[in-house]
Amino acid sequence: MIMLTLALFRIDDLGTAQFSRFANCQEPLKMAAFLDYVFDTSPTSPIQCTVKQEWCKHYDVTYVEQSMVGKIRELEPFMKGLKEELIAKAQGMVAAKEEKKAAAGITQLAKKQLTVPKAPNITKPRARRVPEPMKIDNSVKVGADPTYLDKTSLREIEDIKKSKLEEIKQETKKKYEVSEEQGKGEFRFHETRSNLEQVRRNVEEKRAAELQFDASHRKPLPDFTR
Repeated sequence: MIMLTLALFRIDDLGTAQFSRFANCQEPLKMAAFLDYVFDTSPTSPIQCTVKQEWCKHYDVTYVEQSMVGKIRELEPFMKGLKEELIAKAQGMVAAKEEKKAAAGITQLAKKQLTVPKAPNITKPRARRVPEPMKIDNSVKVGADPTYLDKTSLREIEDIKKSKLEEIKQETKKKYEVSEEQGKGEFRFHETRSNLEQVRRNVEEKRAAELQFDASHRKPLPDFTR
């Protein structure tokens, strides 16, 4: 309770240096656990989850949030460093106690001077010779002029070009010209392949025979004398 009062309400009067002296007078492990409990600002810490609600029952909420919880947030970095010092101090005390316990009843002998290692005098390897770079020939070799150029003139090339063009035109025209069957009119399928035209012609002739264009559709006048 005294350390909590000094940490939250009198730390400004004492100063952090004087508070560290008070903390070092206590058992290091207990004091480190106390600082870790009080100055933990994580959302799941006991101060934030339970203790803060108990404080609000006795103090004003604004005072608790600004003066008490705010002081904890402000002093967290300093208290974290003090906690690490106390843990190191506790570990040192435990190690000294274990060393003293292990050396109980054993005569301490003078320690011999440690052997200082010395590097041997080894011949340094020679630097490897870098091979000379491979020479790349940048010269361009040009062969003799082709002899077929002397056998053909520009006029012959133009004549060959025109004949090829005319041949292509004739082939294209022949490909798309109308055949004899198409020139007669409607294209007809082979009789062995389809009798659609014959069937259609028979149906049309039958319907035409049934038509009576000369028939009179007038009805006789009624006889009003009867």
